Amino acid sequence: MSVVMKDLTLADAVAIMQSVGNPDEYVLSVQQKFNADFSGNGDGVTNMDALEIQKKLLKLE
Repeated sequence: MSVVMKDLTLADAVAIMQSVGNPDEYVLSVQQKFNADFSGNGDGVTNMDALEIQKKLLKLE
């Protein structure tokens, strides 16, 4: 997967976890949901997407 990480930060992972944990309070737009499906497997937004962002930022991939 080729990802441009120019603006990718830990805050993106936190936003994903907030939206998964409390979807009534932290609502994602359609574009945000598309962007948040970071793992690219099409399963929607999950905590695994937040994990993949963290791994990418830490260069563990």
